[in-house]
Amino acid sequence: MRKGLTAAVTVLMLGAAGCAGRAVWCRAGGDRESLRKDAVRCEEEAAQYARYMGNNGKAAVVSSRMADCMGLKGYTQAGCYPPAAEAEDRSAIVVISDIHLGDARSLWERYGWMDKNRPLLADFLGFIRKRSDVRELVIAGDLLDEWVAPMGHDTFDGRGQSGFVDAIASTNSAVVSAFNDIIRDGAIKVVYVPGNHDMLVSAEDVDRVFPGIVQARDGARGLGAYEPAAMPNLRVEHGHRYDLFNAPETEAPSVLPPGFFVSKIAASAGAKSQPVYARSAARVGARDRDISHYLVYKTALTAIAFFEKVKDWDAKIIKTDAGGFQEPYAVNDLIPRKPTANGVPLDATLYRQVMNGWFDRQAANGVPLPKILPELALGATSGGVMDLLVTEQFFSGSAPRGRVVVFGHTHTPQLID
Repeated sequence: MRKGLTAAVTVLMLGAAGCAGRAVWCRAGGDRESLRKDAVRCEEEAAQYARYMGNNGKAAVVSSRMADCMGLKGYTQAGCYPPAAEAEDRSAIVVISDIHLGDARSLWERYGWMDKNRPLLADFLGFIRKRSDVRELVIAGDLLDEWVAPMGHDTFDGRGQSGFVDAIASTNSAVVSAFNDIIRDGAIKVVYVPGNHDMLVSAEDVDRVFPGIVQARDGARGLGAYEPAAMPNLRVEHGHRYDLFNAPETEAPSVLPPGFFVSKIAASAGAKSQPVYARSAARVGARDRDISHYLVYKTALTAIAFFEKVKDWDAKIIKTDAGGFQEPYAVNDLIPRKPTANGVPLDATLYRQVMNGWFDRQAANGVPLPKILPELALGATSGGVMDLLVTEQFFSGSAPRGRVVVFGHTHTPQLID
């Protein structure tokens, strides 16, 4: 709890008769003695009412009547926390990531990554809100998902980027309200760090949906890292900065990397994923002169084959209209073309320099040691590979003792010492 808050709001915690746990009441401008007397009167009245109704001692009846009585006297339980003396022990920092809240389409058509667990998430946030030991709640990226939409869907559903953010917030109002309750209370600092799936979401969009939230953003668009002042050896970020397929692009026309297209292809498959059928085509081989393009091809092909059965790789079926991309694209626009007989080097419609320009992209995106090999960066969504990258970036040389680095991105919970 912020110092000085108790001067404006008086808080009382008591174990009401017949009530499970401790009830917390507060009223702006009230003094503690008056609050205690009112609480005792309401508790007695609630117990008497329960006896009269034949529910002597029933916790739910007593608690409900107690709440009615205290409410009539101007008290509330919303935003009430232990007084400053108890709250000074707040030291825990809670990190969550990869929530992937989507719009209504993602729920209706069942391609979104967050559906059934939304009520559980809201309950969890309510639990965090009531904790007296939590200092900060850090959201380590991919909170609002703007990537997961099928190939045939306009990315923002015709609403524009900011309108789409509002649509996500409306669809997930219970979760958004749970975050905002914590922010309004002021006892727990809430911090947002961008991820790859929400790299286009602006600071203004986040402020509009979550007023009062703290944003940890870099100079590069779609990136951020957070190091708490109270725990300078802790670093929290999403992790896509080190991922060749998901780090922000520096090549025109868009900041969106190849992972954006792979996500759209994956969303088209939904829960009924089928391998792509064998297709006769001029494929790039490992012996071709530009080995880097071969690696891109191999990775893209693996992802496409795993996620979706695409019948026509030349059809312009991938709608975009996001982040600088406006026209529809084909799967083959992502795949480098084999050299022609006259020796014309490999070419591609999109991401020509995704491999050759990887070191420059690392530097532009603020990678501390921009020397990650592209072959390694292709596997950065793997927990094991990400651990190798973290070790090289933050635990080599003169790294401080006691350093803790927290990443999201891999969707794999791991604690590595």
